[in-house]
Amino acid sequence: MVIMNIDIPHESMTLAEWRRANPTPAVRPLNGLRLGLDIDGTITAAPKLFAEISAHCREHDGQVHIVTSRSEAGRKETVDELQGYGIQFDAIHFIGEMSRANDDC
Repeated sequence: MVIMNIDIPHESMTLAEWRRANPTPAVRPLNGLRLGLDIDGTITAAPKLFAEISAHCREHDGQVHIVTSRSEAGRKETVDELQGYGIQFDAIHFIGEMSRANDDC
């Protein structure tokens, strides 16, 4: 498992710009990579970047899983929001309270 914290300087950054700004050796997607992304504070901080990352992952036989502490009662609105950002994903996991994520992870 690879866990990465990505520092996102501004929301309009593209994947190519992020790679140029981070010249350290990049983690390249492997076939079959399963990528987990949070919505609030991650995808919402740089939707264009994460739309590109999610597309790149899926183009290389990976899976994108959205993990959120939002309520499942708002599933339709959440899916509509992600589609509006251009995020490609395979599944959404509604975990409820953030404390559950801390306990489970």
